[in-house]
Amino acid sequence: MLYPEGSMRDIHNLRTSVKNLNLHHEKPGGLESLGRYFRAMAYTWVLMFREKELFLFTLLQWMSVAIAYYLFVMMLYWIPPEVWKSTESSDDGSIADIILFAWVIVCVGVAAFPLGIFSSCMAVVHMLDYYEEKPSTIAACLKIVLPRAWRLWIFHWWDGYYTVMQIVERLPKKNDRTSPSERVTSELTYYIWKIATMAVLPNLITGRSFKETCINTLDQIKEWHWQMMMVRFGYSIMCWIVAIATYAFVFLNMDWLRTHIAPGELHNTIATIYLYVGLPILACVAVVQLFLRPAYVIALTDIYGSYIQNKNEHLIADEPPAAATSAIVAFFFLCAIIGTVYLYREPLGIMDMLATPYGQKYFPH
Repeated sequence: MLYPEGSMRDIHNLRTSVKNLNLHHEKPGGLESLGRYFRAMAYTWVLMFREKELFLFTLLQWMSVAIAYYLFVMMLYWIPPEVWKSTESSDDGSIADIILFAWVIVCVGVAAFPLGIFSSCMAVVHMLDYYEEKPSTIAACLKIVLPRAWRLWIFHWWDGYYTVMQIVERLPKKNDRTSPSERVTSELTYYIWKIATMAVLPNLITGRSFKETCINTLDQIKEWHWQMMMVRFGYSIMCWIVAIATYAFVFLNMDWLRTHIAPGELHNTIATIYLYVGLPILACVAVVQLFLRPAYVIALTDIYGSYIQNKNEHLIADEPPAAATSAIVAFFFLCAIIGTVYLYREPLGIMDMLATPYGQKYFPH
């Protein structure tokens, strides 16, 4: 097996267990949550200036998201304008939808590997500095994190996919028939997922299997849920502030973008619009990844450390180190798939598929 006993199925079962606790109805006050979160942020910045590798890890995780986004945009340039235009006259799909969906999954997977590694390294900096009282170095962090690469990659891949799909769900759609109650249910389901997975990352980092992670996480949420909810709620408030500011900036400047950067009919400039809209979006992600997320990860890691200490267990589990080679090979294989698609998109028929207008069936040439 690539990873010890358990799988992502256990994480999904964890979501059901957390939902049954009805903790999502218990929301701490906004000011109280922000105060708890800002204290974590202040500590994180002190730690970042003391342990410079923490800043490096935050920068690298942002770069992984940026690269994945522009890999996605790259395929948008391969879709002819007439295909975009065909969406105006047809409510039917196209094989281009399937290709784009598969491409999104691949792009999320490529981002998930470094994102999982570098996010975990941020938590390990705090573990080594505060709990283990050992020097925190890049090598020391990677020595702990890389043996858990498979688990971290699988979790971040699914979590990233779920997050991207939720963002897409929030965007305006043509002939959208989603009822308000369905939107509320969708947001609530996503929120419960985020609550249920708050303690997953530190568990996986410290050597727990998926099954052990779920047992520990459920127990920790029952015991420490108020502290964890304050961190989560404070982080969410700050993320929404940054996101709304970004959406407002893009919306208010859309006319300028259409006039100066992407003039012409919309179906001729969709890829270019995504290209340039990506700049403020990635600026938003940079604020979150560089300033907000490190404090969130470290605050939850700190709560987890207290939970493990109360159980009189060693924070970093003693287990035979797993080989990271297979995960690294799999990651580069995924990168090779992207390279193959880019270099051989014509012979593979991908360009023909992407050129199939909406409402028409694809027939291989």
